[in-house]
Amino acid sequence: MSLGEFPGNWKGLLPDDSELDEWQVCVKKAIIYLQKNGLYYNWPKGSDSNRHAGCIADRFHKNVRIMQAGHPPGSYCCGATMEAFMLAWKKYMTGFEDDDISANQMFELYRYFFVFSSDDGKFDQGAKGGLLWLADEVDWLTVKASENPNVFPFGTFLQMQFGPQADDGHSVIVIGQGMKKGRGCLIVWSANYGYRHIIEKVGDSYLVKDGPESPSGHGFDYYFKRRKKNGFQRKFHGAWIVGEE
Repeated sequence: MSLGEFPGNWKGLLPDDSELDEWQVCVKKAIIYLQKNGLYYNWPKGSDSNRHAGCIADRFHKNVRIMQAGHPPGSYCCGATMEAFMLAWKKYMTGFEDDDISANQMFELYRYFFVFSSDDGKFDQGAKGGLLWLADEVDWLTVKASENPNVFPFGTFLQMQFGPQADDGHSVIVIGQGMKKGRGCLIVWSANYGYRHIIEKVGDSYLVKDGPESPSGHGFDYYFKRRKKNGFQRKFHGAWIVGEE
């Protein structure tokens, strides 16, 4: 089975640990965990929308529940990326619990990841805004950010904006840079609908080809860097934590 097909050798799409810093390794392990433990697309409907955070299990920080899973559990983009962040953060802070952030700070990050509505547009850039906010809150944390999709490293938390409204988009984690039919694209991970393509790792980049349909929730996908929707040029709001080598 080709790389990128589900449930094929999707691990082959992820960089080797030797290529990653300490934080990126934690993100990679979170992606592997979620990919193996039920990343199935499930957008909340009706009354479920008030309690289903798009995570495969309830997630707690300092004994406070930050995210609540649906019944049955399932993922959607904001929930999958936030859940991956929480899992990665917990591993990253192991042994450094005295330096950890508060439950209130983690919930504020949740508001950014989910692009909450606000009069001042505080949350409009999603995870990017949240990580920059957190870097201002925590003096030991280093965060870099960009709107240029050509510079995003593995582990970038990315809010793609597809239209004038901030919440018209998709929340993902960048895997790497790719090409499809001669066009530059980003290879990303999140909870997604099914697709009809195959992703292959070729050296330090990726190649996307047409292929059989994969099931919903597959995780890995691609998005063109230059794409317009109703005259709106796709925007990329990305940020990443800089960990120790």
